[in-house]
Amino acid sequence: MKPLQNRRIFEEHRLALQQKFADGMEVYFRRDFRIVKSYPLLFERRAREPLYTMILYEHHCLKDMHYRRRNAAFFSMEVIWDGSLSVRLDDRMYLLEPGDCLLIHPYVDAELLTGPAGFCVKTSLVIDGVLRDAAISAFGLEKRDVLTRPDWNELRVLIQSLKELCAEPGKNQDEKNGQLTYRLFQLFLHPAETTGAFQRISGAAEYLEKHFAEPVSMTALAEMCGCSRMHLIRCFKQMHGIS
Repeated sequence: MKPLQNRRIFEEHRLALQQKFADGMEVYFRRDFRIVKSYPLLFERRAREPLYTMILYEHHCLKDMHYRRRNAAFFSMEVIWDGSLSVRLDDRMYLLEPGDCLLIHPYVDAELLTGPAGFCVKTSLVIDGVLRDAAISAFGLEKRDVLTRPDWNELRVLIQSLKELCAEPGKNQDEKNGQLTYRLFQLFLHPAETTGAFQRISGAAEYLEKHFAEPVSMTALAEMCGCSRMHLIRCFKQMHGIS
């Protein structure tokens, strides 16, 4: 995560209002992205859990993706896996990279723009429930915009578990959703004691998965992660169990 000073990058596109809802929420966007998949999990009309994940999206944002929301009553998280994302939250601006997790609080004027990498692969989670605001406060997230040191392995496991709930409908689905969402908040309360280079290893893993048929050198991967070859090998083995 890096702070941004130039607000003009968010003014290059004149965004048109696309949707306005009865509760006052407004959505503006320039549609240049692919929703790889969406996972509708639990909506308020049938929710029994006091804290739960409503829906999860997997996005592949292309170079001209530009999105803005105003007066939205929900709390969402954006987990950056690859590429980069420029973000404005009211008057605070950031450049997010792999290993960063953006928190968009209710009623914040939020604007997302594909970063200098020209693309962004991210997972979006929308969280709700009568205990949502209390949980945000209790876990110390009310004044946080970006989390930079989550336990990356645990985060992957939690997101995968939430996705699998869609394929396992049943009477315990709501309860499992609530438990996983609570664990997600716990994860952010106890960030991993790791270096920035360790967090960027996840980007190398994503690159290898997408380009497994292409030759790639250890030197190139180390440069991608901003560390030495030996440090890359140690961190990769610690995180993924193989070298």
